[in-house]
Amino acid sequence: MNAAIKKAITYAMPIILTLGACGMADAKKKEKFPSYKEAQKVLGVSSLSQVERLPNNYFTTRACETSMYLLAGIYAGTVKVKKTFDGDIAKYSSRGSYAWIQNPEAMDKAAKDADVNNDRILTKDEIENLEVKVFREVANK
Repeated sequence: MNAAIKKAITYAMPIILTLGACGMADAKKKEKFPSYKEAQKVLGVSSLSQVERLPNNYFTTRACETSMYLLAGIYAGTVKVKKTFDGDIAKYSSRGSYAWIQNPEAMDKAAKDADVNNDRILTKDEIENLEVKVFREVANK
């Protein structure tokens, strides 16, 4: 009987520890992420296919996704911004690339800076406001 108890403990202990760890994780406060449907409503798009989830669990539209990668590239230092003038009109251009896998922190920073209401849904206005701010700060540096 002693061998049977040892065997049971040996095989059951990892399962018990795993279940205990899962229980502790549930006890911690979980961060709430919006659903695709919630994002669709906030973003005002007609189809779920127009909603894009960024790698860091922020939502935006497919049209704005490119702007987020551009901003992340600027934060990562892999995209440079140049300011030129056409008369009195300032024009901005950028050169470079950004890969999330190489610098995920840059996308996190860009998303947090853009998300002024902390709902994890990045609207066109939020992204454009951050673009203007960042472009003015980093142009021709």
